[in-house]
Amino acid sequence: MANKRKFWVVLPPTGAFQRGEDRCQVPVKEMMATTFRMPINAAYISALLKKKGFDAEVKDYAAEKADENRALDEISKAKVTDLIIITSPFSVEKDNAFAGKVKDVTVAAYGAQFLFSTEKYVLENVNFDFVVFFDYIRVFLDFDGRWEKCPGVAYRSGKKAAVNKPNRALYDFNAVPFPDRDSLKNEIYTDPRDNEMITTVQASVGCAFRCKFCLAPVLTREWHGSRIMCRSAESIMAEIRECYERHKIKKFFLRADTFTMNKKNVLELCRMIKESGLPIKYVANSRVDTVDCDMVKELSESGCEVIAFGIETGSAKSLKRIGKTMMRPEEYFKKAEDIVRCCRRYGIKSYLFFIIGFFWETKDDIMETIRLAKRLNGDYYEFHSPVYYEGTGLFEEAGQRMKSTHTSKVSTDFVSEEEFEKLYRKAVMASYFRPRMILGVLGEIVKRPGSVKNYFEYGWKLAKRMVKRE
Repeated sequence: MANKRKFWVVLPPTGAFQRGEDRCQVPVKEMMATTFRMPINAAYISALLKKKGFDAEVKDYAAEKADENRALDEISKAKVTDLIIITSPFSVEKDNAFAGKVKDVTVAAYGAQFLFSTEKYVLENVNFDFVVFFDYIRVFLDFDGRWEKCPGVAYRSGKKAAVNKPNRALYDFNAVPFPDRDSLKNEIYTDPRDNEMITTVQASVGCAFRCKFCLAPVLTREWHGSRIMCRSAESIMAEIRECYERHKIKKFFLRADTFTMNKKNVLELCRMIKESGLPIKYVANSRVDTVDCDMVKELSESGCEVIAFGIETGSAKSLKRIGKTMMRPEEYFKKAEDIVRCCRRYGIKSYLFFIIGFFWETKDDIMETIRLAKRLNGDYYEFHSPVYYEGTGLFEEAGQRMKSTHTSKVSTDFVSEEEFEKLYRKAVMASYFRPRMILGVLGEIVKRPGSVKNYFEYGWKLAKRMVKRE
């Protein structure tokens, strides 16, 4: 039965979101220094299906900027039997509409948002035959071809929703097959600084922290009983080597909810990368309260070029309210300054993320974040407005005040939409229009002449955002 079925795992042409990640699926157009990333979840699903003997491929129509007609035509011509759509909370209605145009194909949809209000999603999105609402790796480890019998899958049964109890047994992440890059167009995922190919390598899954705005700790609790699923340094290194030798990829995003959480594993990986002699570079994500200067030095020496830090806020009130850290606010802000300075010392670019516009924030709170961002003197910045994801503490606290969506129409209980827009522009101006930033860009262009086109495009994007946000 397996060899008669053809599975396509698809990111549909229904919106440019970072669908490959469960905790952060922001619109790509809103990101100031990021482009499409390799869809790690789709690639894992395809690899797991192949391991079971099914014919499977990944199709990223969103990143390819394909139109709907092309996608529907290719699905029809390929005689796909099972279509797995990777959704996001912000595109699910359009994804459901797209599914309704696919003929004679079983359609399943995956999205972390389905974990909450599962029955509602199943009954409202009538073009999805099945909904995968649990950890996709666990689900497709168990999948035997029978959707209606698979743990972690829900579907309509008459006028009601049938919800299969998920299998909560933990698995060995090291034994999971590497993501299916053979069917991906790896060349479309590039470093926005120089257009070199870059791919994502998942180092671990799960978060030990309790930030109230983030889905990661919620999914960790619900999927894995709050356990962190880590891969060994040997497993990560083997995947890096395969990417280099098989796909000629030299740049990597070493992704984890907090890559630097397991210091021993990180240092071991740094050692292995250096000893391998592979001419690779990588970026990673971190928290300032899980890294020290010694680790930064080791990361730099093993090829780390950029570290992304979720600073989030410069307001002591907001820092406490979102549950970001156990540190006292003044200690946390000082640590952030020290770590960003340390990155600069060892030649690593710092990519700083902030959230402004929590519903309780005043103008003074937002200005405190802007002042911290300027004081940190980082290399790249992102300013987001909060998204109230269902299941998070922030969602429960906000009640009906906010909706789980991305919008430029942001206000708080104390700041109007018009005033927020002015503050947003002030944040961008304070971060990007600084002498060090301008000199840094010029230095990058001299170092990488091929990057001039990219910097021009991102500069133009920044200018447009300053005039009008979509």
